[in-house]
Amino acid sequence: MESTRGPWIVRHKDLAITAAYTVEHLPGDDLRSVIAEVREVWMCPEHGGSAEANARLIAKAPELLALLTRLCETNLDTDISEIQDEAQALIAEIEGGG
Repeated sequence: MESTRGPWIVRHKDLAITAAYTVEHLPGDDLRSVIAEVREVWMCPEHGGSAEANARLIAKAPELLALLTRLCETNLDTDISEIQDEAQALIAEIEGGG
């Protein structure tokens, strides 16, 4: 499987009928690739949450994959507090947009 390349960022777009969020990869050469677009109009608040929250989660996919890979490669008999700290920071970014 090909590696998921990050970092990905979230951009807010105001459209005529709704707000939208794009998740984009910025490779550093002034080109950008849109990974996903999430629109509020597509979201049912009871079932789908908010478009912004879902875009934040999608944008962190490369970092989440890297963290899970490290966790799987770590001997669990050793201290994994560094990985736990990184996981907690990612959760805070996803949940709070920070």
